[in-house]
Amino acid sequence: MSTLSKITSGFLSLFMIQCMLVPNFITQTNFEGIKLDDYHVFLMRAFGILGCGLCYLWYQMDASMIKFQTIVIVLFGLAGPVYAQFYMPVKLPDHYLPFVGFTGLMAYHLFKLFEEAKGANGKKD
Repeated sequence: MSTLSKITSGFLSLFMIQCMLVPNFITQTNFEGIKLDDYHVFLMRAFGILGCGLCYLWYQMDASMIKFQTIVIVLFGLAGPVYAQFYMPVKLPDHYLPFVGFTGLMAYHLFKLFEEAKGANGKKD
C-alpha cells in the first residue's frame, strides 16, 4: 500500500462518510442557499456508500495503480470541488477545504504519475 493511496483514501473518506450519514450537513457547510429534497438525500447516501467502498479499495492499492488513481482523482476533482468553486454558490471559507485539498491531491497524483513515467523511461534507455 502506498502512502499516496492512504492519504487519498483518508481525504475522500472524510467526505464520503458525511455524504452517507449527514448529507444535509455537508451540503449546508459547503453551499449557499441549497436545500436537499428527499431524492437528493437518497442519492447522496447511495453515493456515500459507493464512495466508502472505493476508499476501502483505494486504501488497499499499491503504487502500481497510479494511472488509475490519477485519472479518477483528476476527473472527480475537476467535476466536483473545482467545478463547484467556480460555478456554484459555495460558502467560503468552508469550501476551501475540498477545493484546496483536491487541487493538492490532483497535483500530487500527477507529479507521482510523471515521476513514474520518467523512471520507466529511464530504465528503458
